[in-house]
Formats: sequence, C-alpha cells, structure tokens
Amino acid sequence: MSEKYDSSRTVIAGGWFAMGRKFCERQSKSASNRKWQRVAFYCYANMKAGGRCELKPGELCRAVDTTETQIYKMIAKAVDEGWLARGSTPSCLRVSGHDMQMNREYYGG
Repeated sequence: MSEKYDSSRTVIAGGWFAMGRKFCERQSKSASNRKWQRVAFYCYANMKAGGRCELKPGELCRAVDTTETQIYKMIAKAVDEGWLARGSTPSCLRVSGHDMQMNREYYGG
C-alpha cells in the first residue's frame, strides 16, 4: 500500500516554508553556493532566539574559508540581497524578524 503525500501540511500561511538546521549547515559548506550565501546559511544554521547568531573571533572566516577583509564584503552583500538584516557583523549576524518564524520552544525565546 503506498502512502499519499499530504502537501497541505508543508504549506504555511503567508508564503512561509521551513528549513532545518542540517540543511542550512550543508548549504553553508557547499562550494556551489556563493560565499555571501554561505555566510547567510551559516547564520541560519547557528542562530539563537531573536534571529541572532553570535560568533567567536575568526569563526565566520574559518567557516566559509575567507579573510577578515572579505567577510565584511560578504556580509554587506548578504544584507543588500536581503538574506541578512542590517546591523550584521562578523561577531553577530542577524536575520530580520519579518523574514523568519522560529519554534520558540526549540530556540528558547
């Protein structure tokens, strides 16, 4: 007996969809993505309550294999493209609250 896929359970009102942390982690390491995209995916994979991803010095540079000079440009590009929120820095990446919905129990918020 084959099961029928119920797509109604994956649709969220308002045009939302969910991405798991593991998916974002894989995308942050994928060479097929541009480095500014990898920066944003790294944020999504590691963010805490409030849409913040607090980082240790040099952590983001190591994660996407780039220099500190270049990381500022990548963050700026991710902000310009709307993938990260204004105010993002190499020590704290941010996602706009308008662009995400979090499981408060999971993220502790």
